[in-house]
Formats: sequence, structure tokens, C-alpha cells
Amino acid sequence: TQVLVDFIVMNPYGLKFVLDDFPATITIGNSETGSGNLSKALSFDEKVFSREGTMLFKVNNLKAIYNIARGAINGEVSYRVDGQVKINAYGIEFQKPYAYKDLITISITDDIIKLLAP
Repeated sequence: TQVLVDFIVMNPYGLKFVLDDFPATITIGNSETGSGNLSKALSFDEKVFSREGTMLFKVNNLKAIYNIARGAINGEVSYRVDGQVKINAYGIEFQKPYAYKDLITISITDDIIKLLAP
């Protein structure tokens, strides 16, 4: 499955740079479930203070469903997105690792009780 994720990059100081590459790996639970990157590079200059972008992810459905279901039983699903951001600014290429992780709370027991309640 392919998933598109839209986002906005802010450039409040009007810097001139190109966001060339933003590869990402998605991990749900303890299993790598997909990877993605920018659909196209994003260019900024002193007159561009924000720009919309899109990330295209390829996700392994079986791994994702299994890890989400397992997390739902525990009441929460952990996920992590990490990679290397690559920026070209003033003729110099910069690479910087990044990582973001969080938990999604899922309470299937509440939903089951609502279904069973008269």
C-alpha cells in the first residue's frame, strides 16, 4: 500500500535552501513496516516563507496490521519515524539524522462495551 502524507515546511527567516531528500523509515511496535521519501524536492528563497510538500510511503500491510492489532490489545500503539534529512543551502549539502516517536492510544475494550450495551 502507498500512503501520501502532506505537510508544510516553514522558512520564517527567508533562507535560501533546497530540501533535497527526506528519506524515512516507519516502525510500528518493534517492526519496520514501511519507508518513504519526498515526492519532489522543495526549494526556498528569501521570498518563500512556507511550502507544502508530500511524502510518499510504501507500507507493508501485513506487518502494520499485525503490530497495530497487537498494540490495540495493550491499549496503545507505539510508532517511530526516522531517517536522514538532506538540505542544500548556499552551495553546501547538509545531512542530519532525525527521529520522531510517539504513542497512539487505542481502547478497543471501550468500543466493545459500547457495542454490547443496550
